[in-house]
Amino acid sequence: MLRGLVWLIAVLPLSIWGQTQDSLISPELIGEVSVATCSTRPIPVSGATQNIRIIQAKTIVEMGAQNLADVLQNQSGILISQDAQLGTGINLQGLSGQSLKILINGAPMGGRLNGNIDISQIPANQIEQIEIIEGPMSVLFGSDAIGGVINIITKKAFTGKTGAQIKSYVDGVNNTNFDADLSFPVSYRPIGLQLNVGRHFFGGMDLDTSNRIYDWKPKTRVFGGFNFNVRGEFTQHLVRGNYFNESMLDRSNAEYNLISVTGYNNRFTTQRADLAWQTQTTFHIGNKYVSAKFNNSWNGFERHNLLTRRNLVTGDETPSFIGETDTTTNHIFNSRGFFEIQSRKKTPKEKYNRNNPTQQKPWEPKVTRITTLLGYDANREYLNTARIGSNRNITDLGIFVQSDYKPNKNIQIQPSLRLNFNSRFGEAILKETPNLKFTPIIPSIQSKFTQGKSVWRASYAKGYRAPTLKELYFLFVDINHNVRGNANLQAEVAHNATISHRYLTNIYFSEQRRINIESQTKLFYNRVNQQIQLSLLDPSTQLYQYINVGKLYSGGGGLDVNISTWLQRSKQILVTVNPGIDFIQSKSQLNATANWVGFSTVQGKFNVKLSKVRSGRSLQIFSRFNGQTQGFLANGDTYEILPYTLFDINASQEIKALGKHTPIQLQLGCKNLFNVTQRAGGLTGGIHGSGGTLNISPGRAIFASITISFK
Repeated sequence: MLRGLVWLIAVLPLSIWGQTQDSLISPELIGEVSVATCSTRPIPVSGATQNIRIIQAKTIVEMGAQNLADVLQNQSGILISQDAQLGTGINLQGLSGQSLKILINGAPMGGRLNGNIDISQIPANQIEQIEIIEGPMSVLFGSDAIGGVINIITKKAFTGKTGAQIKSYVDGVNNTNFDADLSFPVSYRPIGLQLNVGRHFFGGMDLDTSNRIYDWKPKTRVFGGFNFNVRGEFTQHLVRGNYFNESMLDRSNAEYNLISVTGYNNRFTTQRADLAWQTQTTFHIGNKYVSAKFNNSWNGFERHNLLTRRNLVTGDETPSFIGETDTTTNHIFNSRGFFEIQSRKKTPKEKYNRNNPTQQKPWEPKVTRITTLLGYDANREYLNTARIGSNRNITDLGIFVQSDYKPNKNIQIQPSLRLNFNSRFGEAILKETPNLKFTPIIPSIQSKFTQGKSVWRASYAKGYRAPTLKELYFLFVDINHNVRGNANLQAEVAHNATISHRYLTNIYFSEQRRINIESQTKLFYNRVNQQIQLSLLDPSTQLYQYINVGKLYSGGGGLDVNISTWLQRSKQILVTVNPGIDFIQSKSQLNATANWVGFSTVQGKFNVKLSKVRSGRSLQIFSRFNGQTQGFLANGDTYEILPYTLFDINASQEIKALGKHTPIQLQLGCKNLFNVTQRAGGLTGGIHGSGGTLNISPGRAIFASITISFK
């Protein structure tokens, strides 16, 4: 731990600069959200070369979502998996687990279990917006970014006014939640402080009352955090910290004998904490504009489980044998820095032709923009658990460069390159430094072409992922588990190609009536060599082990349409319709002689929103169809998940019962109207499955929420 702190300080930039948010997308813009995935400065989403999906705080509130899992459950193109003990995982572009990087304000999040971060442990109330970038982002974000990046931007402190919000939520599946936050300026200067706290209680759901096992485990979550924000004329500063605690109870079936009835209670306690110092500044060197950004963070994770034996007649509990108790501790120290240099080269003015409306005016000479981004990424990870034998660590260092070339206003080309060094994988640079090895060079190129109302994007990217410490050394064997690591694992290498088309048009019926239509079509292809998976190798002993899959291919495409129009402009009644469809296919071959196995699925969504702007009244419908999905095991067996449809409906109303500066938001609705709880899972439901069925949802839930804001 101490060595990790010393290592982090050693790579921190010696500067006095600061930043409000290390954001892929600026949360300050309400209309066209801006991004900074390849820039230290905000860039409009429409101007980015990547395909980026945005989910704003307003949409999250309209869903009635309580955590990140609730939000992504209603998104097409994303597959959700539920594990009774390990939580909620996601699959993007046919890739999941360790292939997806989850960031909090640009800082990596640790604490993976079975390769997945439990996204249900990320409360939704503090999320300002969610940014989803599909496809490899390994050049900028290093390992774990083969399948894409999900960046969660949290709310920040106000620097000019005081605000507070109190929110309560209750539903019919035993959820009772409370959240509160306070934001206020601490002086006349642009300095702000935000404090937040919350408690989410879930009583659990038992779909089969004939046994003692809960299908959905009872959980109590307590969390809080702070955000200290300083803004200057050329500098911005942010210091933030968060703490999260979850207690979960997992009960076994009752065991009967001649003299007693007993059962086992397994209590899991999960703690997450993070601290970050984020900085940004701008300055000039000659005629060049330079912007610098740094993000230095620590992310800590601890999970402790305690197994006890309970006498179900007397209620007495005694500890089980010591092998059932374990504590897993994971620390990640990360330091990232960007230097962006922007230069402009003016070309002679063209002779102006008034009959050519596309030609630039004589007072607007052509400008060729060339922006160069230089950066570093240093990551040190520690893992300590009895199930890996000893305290382990791994270091990953990266240096990258990216150029953004705009020969004219219609064409943008963005090549990038990363040099990476790892302490455990790759080729040794020198015999004297065996712990610093050179890994494959990672290139990528993105391009964007604009023509009228159409925007075309095409990209190629290479990804690289070294095996994690858990994949290498994990050992978990008891009466319910037989999971082993593999010290002979090889690193993954991925290749991705993506092409997309965005089209925006308006249909006019009259001066007062028009329909705005935006469509987004995409195609993607992934090839991963030596992909690492946790697979069932021996059904008789339930042996799961991390292995390298010989080859993996995934591909598919999607169409997303957004249609909006004013039903009655005078009364400001707006209707928005958002249909979409996605197809995802993935197949793997363990070796040259093995059969190809995999899955394919079709997903669809249809969301509708009807809002009366002046009265603050709205009606929302969120529906998502999940087609039949085929899965596979390492031994070649396959299983199927039957299709299902999730349907949510809710209405909200804003009232000013306490005055215009204290609005109250009331929300009432029903989640999972069709009461989808489980679906057949064929041979197995996973390590913690329940008899060949997969959990989808705790069931139909009528919910009510009230939010009081103080401005």
